[in-house]
Amino acid sequence: MRVTYKYKMYHSKNNKHLHQTINLAGRAYNHGIALRRRYYKLTRKHLRQYALIKHFAKLVPTCNFEVNNSMVLIDPEYVD
Repeated sequence: MRVTYKYKMYHSKNNKHLHQTINLAGRAYNHGIALRRRYYKLTRKHLRQYALIKHFAKLVPTCNFEVNNSMVLIDPEYVD
């Protein structure tokens, strides 16, 4: 079952951190999907979970993924 959430964000100082967090999570999720699809097209194999975690661990210092608490992207304990 696929779960989708819609958010209507109004511009205010109180919602700035929440907006950044949701935007960061969406960017990371979309990047992971694109990476999996690209890997499957090239190799016809599925990208493993820990390879994806390693990729995000390298990506965090180079991109804007360090803006918020991005432990979810690095620590394998947070991943199902």
